[in-house]
Amino acid sequence: MSIELHDLIQYIKYFFLKEDRHSIQSPLAYKIYDGLLAHKKHKKNPEIETIRKKFLMDNRILPMHDLGAGSKKTSTKSNRTLKKVAKYSNSPKKFNLLYQYFLSITPSIYCVELGTGVGLNAAYLSAYTTGRLITIEGDPTLYDISSGHLKQLKNVSSRLGDIDILLPQLIKELPHIDFILIDANHTYDATMAYFHMLIPRMGADSIIIIGDIYWSPEMTKAWKEIMAHPLITLSFDFYECGVLFFKPNISRAHYIMDY
Repeated sequence: MSIELHDLIQYIKYFFLKEDRHSIQSPLAYKIYDGLLAHKKHKKNPEIETIRKKFLMDNRILPMHDLGAGSKKTSTKSNRTLKKVAKYSNSPKKFNLLYQYFLSITPSIYCVELGTGVGLNAAYLSAYTTGRLITIEGDPTLYDISSGHLKQLKNVSSRLGDIDILLPQLIKELPHIDFILIDANHTYDATMAYFHMLIPRMGADSIIIIGDIYWSPEMTKAWKEIMAHPLITLSFDFYECGVLFFKPNISRAHYIMDY
């Protein structure tokens, strides 16, 4: 099955299965989801959106060096314009806000992003990081683009390199991880490996977000297996991403939610 057909089938399933807040039985899940909707409605980040607008008008040709599975939305050519990368390979504003919200409900002392891209997610996350945000990018060109504005943020540390090498080093470096966004190397093997590496550093209030859970059949397989892990007690499926909680002493629940 092609990636495009898989994507279409999964979206149709999501469209008919997604629920609103009134379908949530758990008071905790209801509170979390209601908070997300309020955050999306009221939070403004004009300075970051100014950066996005600048990128969307930038016709510079960028030499790309994808280390992962690439992107289904952009050309597989090695050269792309910055505006296309910003438009198709970057999360839209509403998901920037979603990631920001879920980080905000963790202690947010040790936060990690895998796949910096042009750095807009990191900029949004930085606004609510109380400690330090470490973001890793494997493409030197994107690293240079994102570092141009992220270097102004005192709580963000940008790192260039292969996630397969840098993540194990980072896990040894940090005492625990409060929040991590995995938005890179969209393969089954990589996603499962990252998840199992991270488990020992997850606490009761930690959150993992996995991007592009329906990117391909193997990403969907990884999402379903991770969601069923015994340490995952609460999960949300927003189609573009999946959100995982490790809270103990609650009834296991999974919600496919409208957003």
